[in-house]
Amino acid sequence: MAGPVHRRIVARPVTHGSLTVVCSGRSAARPAVEPERLAAHFVKGLAMATLSPTTRRRLEIQGFVDVEERTLAETAPWLRLALALCTVMAAAGTALGSPMVLWSLVPIAALAAAFPVHPFDLLYNHGLRHLTGTGPLPRRGAPSRFACGLGAVWLMVTAWAFQSGAMVAGYALGGMLTFVGLLVSTTDICIPSLIYRTLFGFPPRSAHDKL
Repeated sequence: MAGPVHRRIVARPVTHGSLTVVCSGRSAARPAVEPERLAAHFVKGLAMATLSPTTRRRLEIQGFVDVEERTLAETAPWLRLALALCTVMAAAGTALGSPMVLWSLVPIAALAAAFPVHPFDLLYNHGLRHLTGTGPLPRRGAPSRFACGLGAVWLMVTAWAFQSGAMVAGYALGGMLTFVGLLVSTTDICIPSLIYRTLFGFPPRSAHDKL
């Protein structure tokens, strides 16, 4: 009668991304990694990879000068959210020739000029960031707030133009406002912030800024 057959089990390391576990036999137990943590690492890694020296310089011009590199890289894409929402509303009000839509945007822009946190930033700070696993947005500096103040005035003039029947002037003013908003919400080039920096000085270039 044949004796019992003994199988030799050899432990071997199995690598899953940055985690390494030692398993035996044909199968290995997968490490329990929370999906939220994986999403957070992915978003953070993506942000760090896409923040270029040019983008950093453009954000410094907007007033984000005393922000850590990692924090700014992580939140840079989300800093555009508030500006994009304002641009969409301004574009809709202009396309519809609606002074009501434009007037409704005036207090939002005024609050953004008065405080270092844009009203639409609250959508991210108290909602979206808990889904992305990223940190809160840095406070907006004087150049960015100056831009919002200028936008509030521009909105009032545009709304008044439509309300008074000056449709051509309204479309022209609204079109320029939409263009400025589209530019900053897609490229971080903020024309009002450049005006502010021209009047009050540009921040010094750091070592990582593009010459």
